[in-house]
Amino acid sequence: MRSGPGIVGTVTPRQRTTAVVAAVALAAAGATVGVTLAQSDRAATPVAGAPPVGKPLEGAPPLVLELGVRDDAEAKALRAASQLLDAGKRIDAARQFSLYHSLEAQVAQIVAQWSPDAGLRGLQALALEHPDSGLVQYHLALALVWVGRIVEAEKVWRATMQKDPDSPYAVRAADLLHPDLPRGLPSFVPSFPDPPGLGGLTPAAQLAELRRRAEQGGVHDHIAYGVALQRLQRRVSAERQFALAAAAAPDDAEALTAAAFGRFDKDAPTRAFSQLGPLAQRFPKSATLRYHLGIMLLWIGDVARSRQELRLAVQDGPEGAAVVEAAQAVLAELAKQK
Repeated sequence: MRSGPGIVGTVTPRQRTTAVVAAVALAAAGATVGVTLAQSDRAATPVAGAPPVGKPLEGAPPLVLELGVRDDAEAKALRAASQLLDAGKRIDAARQFSLYHSLEAQVAQIVAQWSPDAGLRGLQALALEHPDSGLVQYHLALALVWVGRIVEAEKVWRATMQKDPDSPYAVRAADLLHPDLPRGLPSFVPSFPDPPGLGGLTPAAQLAELRRRAEQGGVHDHIAYGVALQRLQRRVSAERQFALAAAAAPDDAEALTAAAFGRFDKDAPTRAFSQLGPLAQRFPKSATLRYHLGIMLLWIGDVARSRQELRLAVQDGPEGAAVVEAAQAVLAELAKQK
């Protein structure tokens, strides 16, 4: 689970492109087919096609605990127990999970002690008690996949996206429902560096500081906090911050681009494209706009048009600009996939 320094701040332009480039490689290679089961902090594990209804999968479904920047004692214990589970020490992991009574611990214990009948019943019971929990809905869908009930699993993943849209589990559900597209959310690349003074802080303290600055209402502060929320896969909250930036600077190309970009939704990409199109006419020489339009095109699988926009970003942007470096990195990765 993500817990180390740099989750929120102190990220270089080159580091910002890492996730994008990895997603490009997977998407362009067409490596993901059928149902993709995303592990919490590791590369996603592809399953070659969905199993027919009635044919269960072997083993147990994966455990996906998204604890964000939490660094409390329970979060540390859950992370340690998850590592035991990943190492195949299921009994030891279950014993560790049983020491806690949070919803995360309850889900984790069911997965650690997995058996198809009892595991599915346990998650169904939790879903009745916590119908709006993305954590529970997401794992219930995984359990349904493991017993071969694919159609039901897809419905539950959609419920995850509807009931808990501002959670990483909604993002993961969208990944599994759109396995032919790059995973996760495309991340906004600001033209300005990360705010100073974050490097020595814990991730939780970084996030709190960025929130404090955003509450003061600065355009860059809203964008920086929105980017941090994107990294934590809190799509709705990030969109809200980008919209506040645009409202504070209605003639600023970067703020308006961030607001449009933040609206991206794999189920409804027109939410973002309908705003970026007019902005491209209003700011035809904006490297920031061209780069982010190119990335969104990549996220819907339009590689040819994405290349065009990324080349325009390189052409129109000043040398050394973050979006120029990011565009060059993505174009280089795309060139490898020919």
